Amino acid sequence: MNKKGSLQFVLLSTIVILFIGVFPGCQKFNTSNLRANYHFNKANDLYREEKYKNAIKEYEETLKLNPDLNSAYIYLGTCYSRIYHPGKNNPGNKEAGEKAIRYLMRARDAFPDETNVIYALSEICNKMGHFEESGKYLKMILEKEPDNPRIYYALADFYSKYGKKKLAESMFEERISLDPGNPEGYHYYSNYLANMHKWDEAIANGEKRVYAIYDPGIIPLLNDVEKMKSELEIIEATEKNIKTIRKHTKLNRTEKDRLLKEAKERLQKFQSKEEISKELTKKEKEMKKRIGSADKKIAALSEGSKKEIIDALYTLGYICWEKLYHEPRSWYFDFDAIDKGMDAIHTVLELDPEHDSAMVCLNLLWRQKCIREPLKCKEYLAKAEALLARAKKIRERRIRDEKIKRQLENMAYR
Repeated sequence: MNKKGSLQFVLLSTIVILFIGVFPGCQKFNTSNLRANYHFNKANDLYREEKYKNAIKEYEETLKLNPDLNSAYIYLGTCYSRIYHPGKNNPGNKEAGEKAIRYLMRARDAFPDETNVIYALSEICNKMGHFEESGKYLKMILEKEPDNPRIYYALADFYSKYGKKKLAESMFEERISLDPGNPEGYHYYSNYLANMHKWDEAIANGEKRVYAIYDPGIIPLLNDVEKMKSELEIIEATEKNIKTIRKHTKLNRTEKDRLLKEAKERLQKFQSKEEISKELTKKEKEMKKRIGSADKKIAALSEGSKKEIIDALYTLGYICWEKLYHEPRSWYFDFDAIDKGMDAIHTVLELDPEHDSAMVCLNLLWRQKCIREPLKCKEYLAKAEALLARAKKIRERRIRDEKIKRQLENMAYR
């Protein structure tokens, strides 16, 4: 053997010896682990096809061959969660739920920072009726991702389902506080409040959604205005309370002094009524100016923003109608919802004259207005009927156009 050949032989022998020394389990790697990967890939294909029972068999075979393939625990636990059916008490279903929790717990141990695994644990616990555990896992995600809006919505939904309405509302409010200029938070909160039949709060948040799309700078002004109005209400109620206490003849001197002291201390937390009223007027003027400027810019909005505005205004108008429909007695003292609803829907139709759903909603608002102004009912009903007729024509035309489009597409494929 020549010198060059001898050197190559020595190098090759050294590499083989090193490889065997470093990877004494290479035979296992070449058999068990490779077979595990084969079953894992096959299981993933079945998972994507939503064939969960077949995927379970492959994931379990994977873990028999390689118990350290931790990703398989995530998928296996999720598969068992998918085949679990809430309310079914047969042993097989119960076992599926228990296995889902067991394998997802193993996945969480392997990936403690993977919030999707924790969320999956919360979901299966919720499905199985382990409500405290479900809430615990959601709170764990909140601790890890306090800036994630999704978790606030999940917790709000969780609390709402189990009758903890105040906590549900606090989750929506905390989500909004993360980004007060983002219309999404107001959108979800407004819908939630409407479902709870809290109409005034739903309308207020619906308006904030609109303003956040128009000009996010309006929101802090609006919040300041709301805060100052609330302070004035508290001051006026407290002053009224002080007058009542002073006039009260059945209170002994000590009790009267105590109540008066508490009321005066309450007042000391605020500026004077005059100062608050002056600042309120200033803020309202500034807010109206910004809203007016935003109104003028609507036509120049991008198509995406215009669609967002249309959806927000239509939803606001519809919630206003819902309030009037569900609270017919509010007509005797509430003149605000009808005006807000009509203004919102009129703006929708200015932006999209073919918006048939807005026409139907405006028709409903005109019919509600008949209740408030019966002497003009004939005029209002005529407007309502005209809107319905327009909406019907647009829908019929849309159906006809879709039919023609399908016919042309069918002809093209022949």
